[in-house]
Amino acid sequence: MSPSIVRSLLGVLIAVVIVTANAETPWKRFVSHAGWQIGYPGDWKPTGCAACEDLTAADNTVVMFQSPGYRGHVQVEKLADKPAGVTDRHWLWRFKATNSRDADVLEVQPLTLNGMAALSVIYSAPSSPVAGKGEQHQSIYITHAGASYAVIVFSPRRIRITDPIVPVRQLDIYPIYRRMLLSFRIGGH
Repeated sequence: MSPSIVRSLLGVLIAVVIVTANAETPWKRFVSHAGWQIGYPGDWKPTGCAACEDLTAADNTVVMFQSPGYRGHVQVEKLADKPAGVTDRHWLWRFKATNSRDADVLEVQPLTLNGMAALSVIYSAPSSPVAGKGEQHQSIYITHAGASYAVIVFSPRRIRITDPIVPVRQLDIYPIYRRMLLSFRIGGH
């Protein structure tokens, strides 16, 4: 068997083991005083800024959920509130435009998430002579009752420039990210 086939099979086996292990891990619920909540695997670690004493505080604008062994992370970020008179669609597309200044937009898809207006955007960090083509991440921008958030999955950084870039949907934590998204709520929604 060729080395590339062995590496591919090994990669699939590792992904199956990781997803199976997380399927058996009890989930916890993170509830922010800012009015949002999300489920996450019990072996993941919620983190924030170094100065943040209480991750659940209403003024804490970013919470990251770190996977064991740093296989990537999921981040929830509070965005600006939607002004009255602006449609959900226009508001969400504004975030896509503002956040794509330093990245290539690979895919944009409007959607509804748990009854809330949302926009999925897959980005790729820009090319660089030093770092090569950057990592991908997916941002789901969500708005409901004037509040707006982004739920983002990030791939782990490549160690070497020659390491392959893993498309965001092929990350081993992507099924967990999808489950976290399905548990995301704003307010009592």
